[in-house]
Amino acid sequence: LAADLGVPGAAAAPAAAAASPGPARDALTARVDELARHLVTCCLLVDPQRVVLVGGVAGSDLIRGLLVERLAAVLPYRPEVVLSGFADDAALLGAVVLAREAVPTAPTAPAAPAVS
Repeated sequence: LAADLGVPGAAAAPAAAAASPGPARDALTARVDELARHLVTCCLLVDPQRVVLVGGVAGSDLIRGLLVERLAAVLPYRPEVVLSGFADDAALLGAVVLAREAVPTAPTAPAAPAVS
């Protein structure tokens, strides 16, 4: 999103750029709307008490506020929306570990007999 809008910086830059009305705000709102639709589906299926957000963008009060607004508008029992205490890349690191565990290690070839 940041690259598409020409906003330099880390994950928080798009949220900062979207603080005022304009193309950045419109693009961010569209992404939050999409995320909210998926979260609503999940919440209706499993009825969680809490939704935990992780990642650099999740730390934005604007994004969390927009998301909470959308959930409150359609869910009869809105879950608590909180920010994870884990590092921003915790999900990525977990995925790497799971991928590594899923790939079988190649068996080592038996040692060749010594030739005299």
